[in-house]
Amino acid sequence: FLNSNKFYYADDGYVGTNFERPAFKLLIEDIRNKKINCIIVKDLSRFGRDYIEVNNYLDKVFPILNVRFISINDNYDSIKNKNCTVDLDISFKNILYSYYSKDLSKKVKSGLISKAKEGKNIASFGVFGYTRNKETKKLEINPETAPIVEMIFNLVENGHTRSEVCKILNAQNIPTKSEYNIKNGIRKSYVRKVENKVWKIIDIHRILNDETYIGTTINFKMKTIKPGCSKRMKNYERDIIKIENTHEPIVSKETFERVKAKKRTQKRNNISKNIF
Repeated sequence: FLNSNKFYYADDGYVGTNFERPAFKLLIEDIRNKKINCIIVKDLSRFGRDYIEVNNYLDKVFPILNVRFISINDNYDSIKNKNCTVDLDISFKNILYSYYSKDLSKKVKSGLISKAKEGKNIASFGVFGYTRNKETKKLEINPETAPIVEMIFNLVENGHTRSEVCKILNAQNIPTKSEYNIKNGIRKSYVRKVENKVWKIIDIHRILNDETYIGTTINFKMKTIKPGCSKRMKNYERDIIKIENTHEPIVSKETFERVKAKKRTQKRNNISKNIF
């Protein structure tokens, strides 16, 4: 926010080792637009925790742009060592901040792996059809959405294709996952996206292939491409942690397997109908 000639930048929820942060990008843009000529931080770790990048900004970028940099707790003021490289103690502090961040990341991941092996759900939210108990970290059946999941499995088991299931759900105005989450304020990030009120084949596909519905807790199914990056990709099968019989199932294992078998049959039939 703006107060007189002072600008404040904060990247809450973003890791310091990543410089692809919204507020940081805005800061650099404002510097290039000549709005900023001095940066003040509590300590160097507030600016960033990648010692190579931080030193690069202090030693090369800011001097070229005529920007003064002050770190209060580190007793650093760039105007005192103008036209000089960054002091050794400042470089050493940057290295410590960087390694502290990496060490903390390893400890957090180790703790999450331990919880996953105990059958606890480490995701922030429950899978569609469940709610996540914040105390036990276990999944509990959601009376509103679980019947929808059960209905989808029953329709496919009775011979309906995924496309037909979508038409049935849409005809009955049954809310989709994103629509339900927006309505109940479960994930505020959905509000910034186009509200999905229509069931799609991919939605049905994900539900039919999710072993969570037979009582299995699945963790580390996805991983971030880079620390602090919102983009995610599928994890290797060997890194996925699955623990069976951790919560009440919505469908039986027999139903789950029958639906999988029907899906393979439907796929073979579609291939035989269209040789191209």
